[in-house]
Amino acid sequence: KGKFYGGILMSNESLLTGWVRLVLVNPNGQHLGYDEIPLLFILPALIALWALMTIAWIANWVMFRHQHIGLHRLLTLVPLVKCGDLASVYAYYLTYSKTGLDHPVLLYVYMVLSVIYQAVFIA
Repeated sequence: KGKFYGGILMSNESLLTGWVRLVLVNPNGQHLGYDEIPLLFILPALIALWALMTIAWIANWVMFRHQHIGLHRLLTLVPLVKCGDLASVYAYYLTYSKTGLDHPVLLYVYMVLSVIYQAVFIA
């Protein structure tokens, strides 16, 4: 099952031209490489971890809401943007795993959120 054999018998005077489209997938129909398959398990764990940190940060912010510091609002962007960043990466790899096609919208969302995260976190 799943093995296909083919052959071509040619004489010296003939010329054979054509094209072949070959799609190779991993077991269970995944289009990801063996080094990318663990991302489907790692990314949801990272999203959950960042979501917990986001909830903890917002709870902390609410408890100390009487202190109006602009830095708190700016730092709230860090876990929110990181959750969105990881969610877009996960959606990209999940879509690519199932279809084998790049989804440009997810790729652009990931790139924008990644740039925003790096600008807020590094700056």
